[in-house]
Amino acid sequence: MIPDSWIAISVAAVIALVSPFIVKPLLAKTKNYDVPNERSSHSQPTLRGGGIAQLTGWVIGGLLLCVLPISPPGAFLITALVGSALIAFVGLVEDLKGIPTFIRLALQFVIGGVITGVLCYTVGAAWGWVLLGAFAFAAYVNMANFMDGINGISGLHGLVVGGSYAVIGLLAGLPWLTSVGVLLAVTFVVFLPWNLTRPGLFLGDVGSYLLGGGIAAIAIGAAASRVNWLVLLGPLAIYLADTSITILRRISRQEPILHAHCTHTYQCLTQTGLSHLTVSLIVSAFSAAAGACGILAFQGLIPQTIAVGLIVLVCVVYLFFPRFFGFASIRMRTTRLEDMDMLDH
Repeated sequence: MIPDSWIAISVAAVIALVSPFIVKPLLAKTKNYDVPNERSSHSQPTLRGGGIAQLTGWVIGGLLLCVLPISPPGAFLITALVGSALIAFVGLVEDLKGIPTFIRLALQFVIGGVITGVLCYTVGAAWGWVLLGAFAFAAYVNMANFMDGINGISGLHGLVVGGSYAVIGLLAGLPWLTSVGVLLAVTFVVFLPWNLTRPGLFLGDVGSYLLGGGIAAIAIGAAASRVNWLVLLGPLAIYLADTSITILRRISRQEPILHAHCTHTYQCLTQTGLSHLTVSLIVSAFSAAAGACGILAFQGLIPQTIAVGLIVLVCVVYLFFPRFFGFASIRMRTTRLEDMDMLDH
């Protein structure tokens, strides 16, 4: 990564870190609170929309990156920045006023299609990729939104995926990918102090849409740059597995998939008694492990088929993790009750 890029990234980090001092009072005036219900992972009304700070840092840092001597400075970087900013604005409107589901989905598909279309034109790819790109973009925006249910998980996901893509950019000789990967990582990791300390602050849809849209747009751009699909999907595998299995399970039970619920694997982990931060670290560790498998294959250190098998194994272990901790917590409670019973006697 070009050293001058650190100027833009540092500015973005500072802005994203300190702007909640301005954002929080404005959100409080609009009474933009997330009120907990029986399906929530939090117990107190909490301000949402803090992702405005991440959006501000992302936009200003991205503008600075565009004027620095990054090669190539064109469509790959610009589409990632503009596309993610546009979808974040959709999330902001959803936070403040609400948007009908159909319109939200339509906007997600349109923005994803435009991003892919621009890149197809740039690299001379077949236009048939536009539909796939639009679907992938909309899908990951919603996956990031679905997974943004506990403190710390989105900030750490941005760190893991952004860091992974920065490494991939270094290995592939793509400075724009390294720069925008680091920008994503620092923009979201600086949200952690605001999210993890009381009274807390939620990203809201503006933040989760920015995260999902930024990751999807970067991945589409990297794919257009001929980066292997496996290395790009590696750090996303846990989010893909958690949301996909949850949706399939709810469909099999004939449950409405758009209604709020608490059946994601990460939510089941919190129900075993683990703290939000612990669960977020677990999810991030599994994501980093899956991402590492893809990078090892990209470097030729392991065959691609082995890497696929390892990523699948990481996902399976993650999906069964709540059962392990559930059994462990039951055993601990049983042992504690037995000890109390012995003391009584």
